[in-house]
Amino acid sequence: MKIAFVTVYRFEHQSQEDWRHGKLVSFSSSTNDDGTKHKVTMQAVPEGLRVSADGRTDVVAPAPLGSLWHNDALGTAEMINTLDGTRMKVQTEALGTEPVPIGGQTVPARHIRIDGDLQRDLWYGPDGDLVKVVFPAKDGSTVEYHRAS
Repeated sequence: MKIAFVTVYRFEHQSQEDWRHGKLVSFSSSTNDDGTKHKVTMQAVPEGLRVSADGRTDVVAPAPLGSLWHNDALGTAEMINTLDGTRMKVQTEALGTEPVPIGGQTVPARHIRIDGDLQRDLWYGPDGDLVKVVFPAKDGSTVEYHRAS
């Protein structure tokens, strides 16, 4: 964010997920959260998921990723933060189906709310793809994104 041509907040995040047959095989991310930098890698291993983040490595039980691209959050009590590799305690709730505009048409989308260490309202289209996200920003404003097509 810039005010009077001066950057007052910077957030950069790049990540890559590799999924096979509905299971996470590997993940990597690099984040700059206003000067705080994180690097995270995850690799499926027979014991669970090897998570390396900011110089520490641990093998943990698999959990849905906080990237939310896959609609596997419903019913989970924990998620893995893709910015820093930590576990987040969450509660999830299905709120029914709602129409969401995408690329000039409206699709029925399953609405899921996540509360706790991560707060998100998510809408997944009939194909299971994420089509809309709404969440509170650190400054109290609301961030909303929609899939374009």
